[in-house]
Amino acid sequence: MAWAVKQKTGDALGRCLLLTLANYADEHGKCWPSLSRLADDCEMHRATVIRKLEALRDLGLVAREQKETPAGTYNVYTLSLTATPSRTEQLPQSHTATPLVAQSDPILSLEPIKEPITKEARKRAAPIPEGFPFETDIRWTLKEHPKLSPWDEAAKFRDYALAHRKTYADWQAAWRTWCRNAERWSAERKRA
Repeated sequence: MAWAVKQKTGDALGRCLLLTLANYADEHGKCWPSLSRLADDCEMHRATVIRKLEALRDLGLVAREQKETPAGTYNVYTLSLTATPSRTEQLPQSHTATPLVAQSDPILSLEPIKEPITKEARKRAAPIPEGFPFETDIRWTLKEHPKLSPWDEAAKFRDYALAHRKTYADWQAAWRTWCRNAERWSAERKRA
């Protein structure tokens, strides 16, 4: 990691990517994070990660080798731990180096990439917070749904969430949906 901090990349995003690769690298400078992992860790789009990997390769800071396994192909990135900051500032683009990303990479498609929901993302859902719905949620209900009694709905909502062990990543969104449904169901009951 100390080696990566001393390197000059020419831009902040390239530096962020280099530091992330260094964080994954072993003592020989080798690592194999996926493009999705790098994009998530660096908070960059996959296309940006690909462009920055190419720039790091052109600077001589990173090399890529594709490995084949029965499960598929993956990239092994090797950091050029012998590169010095002064050397990397003036390196010409290599015409013989292989591209860091294969031409068949899905990022070249115009279709959006649908990443699976990770276990980390699912873990963000939490049980109902103590005292929810909060005063701001009650005020929203009074303003947006004046026909409802927000205190009655809050009691029903809390009882339902606790009885069914509900977890949500966004409790305010769950509350708004509850209120919309409650108003709709109340109108349907009156018509029947």
